[in-house]
Amino acid sequence: MRTYAVYSQASFIAALLVFGAVLLLSGCGGDTTEVAEVDQFPDHAKVRLGITGMHCQGCIKSITEAVEAIDGVVACKINWMKNSAVVTVEDPAIAPKIIEAITGMNYGAELDEA
Repeated sequence: MRTYAVYSQASFIAALLVFGAVLLLSGCGGDTTEVAEVDQFPDHAKVRLGITGMHCQGCIKSITEAVEAIDGVVACKINWMKNSAVVTVEDPAIAPKIIEAITGMNYGAELDEA
């Protein structure tokens, strides 16, 4: 009976793995990048940027901290998977300062017009 229980558990795990793979390949569930977010700062302007050269969570943290330290920046959200950032600002005229801060850290940054 003991071998039956082990076989049963192995079959169950294999079935879960197959089910998960089917969901992943079909595009069902698991992708949280498209979840709508409530805009915490609806009265502020947004600067959208394309950012290149990020390799890890440390890169995101460094860029976020540098951008949020700029006067006039309210918040910075970086999407590593899309190589993009949305920076909430008091005045969009500070976009060049934001780009300069990011490129000064040896990352690529440019305005995303989309």
